Amino acid sequence: TGRYEDCMAAWRARSACEAAQKAGNHTFRHVLEEEIAEVWAEPAGSAEQEIEAVQSQAVLARLVLSVREARRA
Repeated sequence: TGRYEDCMAAWRARSACEAAQKAGNHTFRHVLEEEIAEVWAEPAGSAEQEIEAVQSQAVLARLVLSVREARRA
């Protein structure tokens, strides 16, 4: 973690998410891919890595709620 390759992957994921958002077609997948990539871009065991991991879980939790809402509709 924190390697150049991981930082570049996070940058690409962030760019893809931002481009999709500007185009009006971003999805949970874009956001989750960005958050997961950011986990590995942070130094191993750092507070920043923990924060990114929690944010990734928050995106997944919101996705679960969205799926449940869709089933009720």
